[in-house]
Amino acid sequence: MEGQRNTINTAFPQDLDAFCSEPSGRYFLAVNALTPNLKSLENQAVPVYRLPNEILSYIFELANVPHPTQDLSRWSVSQVSRLWQQTALHTPRIWSTICISNHRAVEACVIRSGSAPLDIDLYIDHAYSAHLTDFQGYMDILVPHMNRWRSLEFNGVPTKVYLPYLLSPAPQLEKLIIGMHYTNYRLPLESVLFAGSSPRLRELLLANAHIPLISPIYTGLTDLALFNASFNTSTISHLRSVLRACPQLHALHLEEIHLGSSSAAASSAPDPGSIELPYLSFITARGVEPELVHGVLVSVHPSPSLELQTYIDMESQLDRLGSVLPLESDLSRTLPNLSRVERVAFQFGLEEEDVEGVGYFYLAGETRSGVSVLDLTYVSMYPTSFTSTLLRAIGETLHFPSLKWLEFVGLSNALFSAEQFAELLEHLPSITQLDFKHCSASFIETLAVTPTRHLCPRLRHLVIDHSNISGSGLETVLESRNEAGEGDAEGRYLMFGVGSLHVSRCEAVGAGTLERLRYLVDFYLSETQDTGDLNFHTNLQYMLD
Repeated sequence: MEGQRNTINTAFPQDLDAFCSEPSGRYFLAVNALTPNLKSLENQAVPVYRLPNEILSYIFELANVPHPTQDLSRWSVSQVSRLWQQTALHTPRIWSTICISNHRAVEACVIRSGSAPLDIDLYIDHAYSAHLTDFQGYMDILVPHMNRWRSLEFNGVPTKVYLPYLLSPAPQLEKLIIGMHYTNYRLPLESVLFAGSSPRLRELLLANAHIPLISPIYTGLTDLALFNASFNTSTISHLRSVLRACPQLHALHLEEIHLGSSSAAASSAPDPGSIELPYLSFITARGVEPELVHGVLVSVHPSPSLELQTYIDMESQLDRLGSVLPLESDLSRTLPNLSRVERVAFQFGLEEEDVEGVGYFYLAGETRSGVSVLDLTYVSMYPTSFTSTLLRAIGETLHFPSLKWLEFVGLSNALFSAEQFAELLEHLPSITQLDFKHCSASFIETLAVTPTRHLCPRLRHLVIDHSNISGSGLETVLESRNEAGEGDAEGRYLMFGVGSLHVSRCEAVGAGTLERLRYLVDFYLSETQDTGDLNFHTNLQYMLD
């Protein structure tokens, strides 16, 4: 304190009259008077101050990323200098995003945004009464400007609280996201949102919010996402009507969606005409009935680049791949991208060590450039029968004319026999690479060439990881394939031996065998160190029998 007192006395003498009469005092006061102007002149000398206001305004827009918990940039730039403040205040677009902060901030943003479209994000962490009161206060400010709403996002607000604010038309609204808590999510909204008038709405996401499928809000959408809702009075026909009302739909996401009990029968019933959706390039279905996915796929004619992702619980022993995919129809019409698939991966695993456990099945298809076409996950209490039907579909009902690379993870004799596996490969002569990971030896040994069988004659790349195959068994496979190469009249080989081999974590393959393998292939890589399992489900177990 004493040091502070001395500093104050030095800077501001108590006897100001005497101080000002001295030359040094007059100089001191003059400098103090000029300092603000000097700082302003110094700021103007900075190169950024020579930018046109339009460029500075555009920079502010790029740097402005409003967020409910990090809404600082637009407020900070307006406090740097008078020039920046005036530029910020005359840039409506940086104020047009409304995030929860406080009522004064929301009101200031509404005023400063002028006539710019408003993007509103009201995140409520918990439905506490204080938070709900805040929400009502924000909406009281925003509702008079409803004709400017471009997007609205909120969550955790009970229907009875938010519904009264959404009953007037929203002519500019393009995006609506409503996230509810699980309570009362099965209860449909009785009132029509926005008085049935939201003509520009394109993106709709509803989580635990039940808007009946007959609502006019499901019209003209490009992105539709429905999570955790039971449409007990609706059937697959109502969902088809929604799709038909959205001819420019790009993406469809369905998760934990349940339709009425008559949906199963309606999914297989003939639909009056295919639904042309030329822009539909992404379908995701998780935790829904197989019949629902089937009912959608059998009805639509999507984009040639459609990507399909599913996570389906096959509860019945009668459920098959055809319960989800419309195998009975022309699948190339529903999934035209299958013709571009060059790599297909299968993964099988059990939650328990016995074959009666719950089985997880993963089927993925990619193009040569790595673009995903299929990403299918199934859960079944009948893993043995489901494995057979899933693998048999390849080459029979699921046609991949460009297929060159197959990957198998977790394939065991308890799930599928080696003879059945050989029959599968007989239909796929174009395969050039096979990957076996956590697979029993019998499947790899089917690749040995015999007088009556030569599977995958074009095979050049072989990957084996975590297998119980023996060294002699592996040598037999490679030697037989190297000897089986046949040349045409000009000496060019039509069938090749294995050119590259990658062996890792195969305990039954000894060091001597590993050394001899180097001379059987052009490129060889052996790894003994555990590099981590490839489980897509951390609790899965594999059986090597």
